[in-house]
Amino acid sequence: RLAGHLSGGMKQKLSLACALIHTPKVLLLDEPTSGVDPLARRAFFDIIGELAERGTSILVTTHVMDEAERCHRLALMNRGRIVAEGTPAEVKALTGGHLYRYHATPAGRALELAERHPSVESAALFGRDLQVLFRDGAAEAAALAGWLREQGVTTPEPEPVRPTIEHAFLEILRRDEPPDARQGGSA
Repeated sequence: RLAGHLSGGMKQKLSLACALIHTPKVLLLDEPTSGVDPLARRAFFDIIGELAERGTSILVTTHVMDEAERCHRLALMNRGRIVAEGTPAEVKALTGGHLYRYHATPAGRALELAERHPSVESAALFGRDLQVLFRDGAAEAAALAGWLREQGVTTPEPEPVRPTIEHAFLEILRRDEPPDARQGGSA
């Protein structure tokens, strides 16, 4: 079949095969798994990992944070600038504070309230759960749960969460916002 008639995922596989056929010392991959199914994504990164172990230098751009987590070093960018760099563990540590998950109902109302609470550094919905970052941790998390209940939100006790690259990236972006954007002002 001609390459122009292949699906997007098959074109990506063909592109990777073409890039690897000459056993390069340096490999630049721009969004290599775009349009690829989950099994092929895993296979791509297994191949990329094997190449790296054999000494190939590989630079991958991706917006998929779990892909980024598989890399040895990361550089996170915002508005064309590097805002954080290091190993995945170093970048995750930049989240700072302690992260907790709340199975709160209604979730939207819980988010609105959490964003107003003085002990909350940041809050966001991840799926149907509210995730909240605190400076100090367990006591603040329990206090927020009690306050949410007083405000009519149903929530069991919060659970600690291990930060991911996505958590770190979102927190770094929040800190990198211009002050007027954080306050809801216009530029």
